[in-house]
Amino acid sequence: MKIAIVGLGLSGSGVLRELLNRLPQKDSDQQTIDIYERKDHLGNGYPYAQDATEILMNSSPGDLSINPDDPDEFVVWVKENYPEIAESHDFIPRPIYGDYLNKKVQPLLADSRVNVINQKVHNVLPIRVDGHAAYQQNHKPYHYQLALENGELTEAYDGVFLCIGHPPYADHYQLMGAENYIHNPYPVREKLSQLDKSKKVALIGSGLSSLDVMRYLQLHDDHDWGHAISFYIRNLPFTIVRKPVFDRSSRFSLSKEWIDEEKQGNNGLLPLDHLLAKIKGDFQASGIDWRQLIAKYGEGSIEQIRYELNHEDAMLEALQGYIDRMKPLLSEINMSLSASDWQRMQSDYLSDFEHFRNQLAQPAMEDILIWQSQGKLTIESGLKDIKATDNGFEMVMADRTDTVDIVINTAGFEKNVGKAAQQDPLIHNLWEQKLITSGKNGQFIQVTWPESQIFNQNQGVHDSLYLLGFWIFGTQFGNNNASMSIKSGEKVARHFIDYYYKNN
Repeated sequence: MKIAIVGLGLSGSGVLRELLNRLPQKDSDQQTIDIYERKDHLGNGYPYAQDATEILMNSSPGDLSINPDDPDEFVVWVKENYPEIAESHDFIPRPIYGDYLNKKVQPLLADSRVNVINQKVHNVLPIRVDGHAAYQQNHKPYHYQLALENGELTEAYDGVFLCIGHPPYADHYQLMGAENYIHNPYPVREKLSQLDKSKKVALIGSGLSSLDVMRYLQLHDDHDWGHAISFYIRNLPFTIVRKPVFDRSSRFSLSKEWIDEEKQGNNGLLPLDHLLAKIKGDFQASGIDWRQLIAKYGEGSIEQIRYELNHEDAMLEALQGYIDRMKPLLSEINMSLSASDWQRMQSDYLSDFEHFRNQLAQPAMEDILIWQSQGKLTIESGLKDIKATDNGFEMVMADRTDTVDIVINTAGFEKNVGKAAQQDPLIHNLWEQKLITSGKNGQFIQVTWPESQIFNQNQGVHDSLYLLGFWIFGTQFGNNNASMSIKSGEKVARHFIDYYYKNN
């Protein structure tokens, strides 16, 4: 049995751990697991790479253990390995979490069945058992060769797990190649440490990446900038603040079992009205007034953020705790709605739900308010366009045009597969040969649910070719957290083992 894991971040680590735990030991001399990963620091993935300690997790340490038998493992590990951080931080720097993940994957890498190959994969080629190209469904069972960046073509694999993380950053304003435009700001300590502090700097966006960059620029040395650093955004700036601890004790009636019962009685679908009624009943029992919270915090304005930081709000904390417990069910809910209910959910509820689900770490937001009051940052709303000029950039606003010297892109990932293919060789090749299929409006990559197998019209379902990570967000909605990434990897590894031994 030959297996390839492309990328060893969180989901790849989950795949590897489960394969090693479940593959029969009696066949170990016939098992090979090749890991294709260019990074030296393995197991942590891109979000938790070695970088500046100014960038913070937006989850509490108590929620970050990857050991299902010991939920306090990460908290204890930080106290033992970074005692000064454990004492001073309610939210841990992301590189420290990456160090934890790296340490936990090392015993897996020491297994004799595992090989780490420091090459990027540029293509996946389905082949038949006889080694010829597979391009239609009667050529099953498929095997796979990988085309590497050095031009090498690998031997055939029985199963391939594409744990390739997030898409490239989006270039919304067609600025790539312009001087003093930083398309991808990570790692910040390499990309941003030598910026000229006399220049005017603009950040596109105000999400998690924007906060990372702003914190680094303001904190990484003691010299002030000659101008305020500005967030340039299209509309209102921020989502909700995540505090270190919030209430998880309110009534919560949703479960996988309840969803399955609903699907049993409704032709395999979960009626949106039934879901809303269930949530409404929980809210009423727990004293959560959804409309009141939207009115109070739904804009994400500086005034609302300031109020939130300066006041305890038991209702808001109960809502955050409720949404936190919904996260493991979001993918199942997403895939169980009818087409019309899914559309109604998108248009009527998703924006507000995402505002409260995507939370920003409390200390980061406290710093934002301080720097704004000190004149060190500004928030410029109404961005329409950005134009590169010979002298910098014109920030075209709804009511004016500003000029800046440096633009840092923190506006998020490119979700459109065709556009992302222009930046990513692997996505380009998979897209060109029609191995992958995009979702609605060309966004994300479709996979089977819940197995996460790639499929297309010509070859059908690829039984042993799996895709994990942010690229399947359209199917596995809400998968952008550490715990879900690991569990997803474990789940598909179990599916592959069952499939392989059933068919071999």
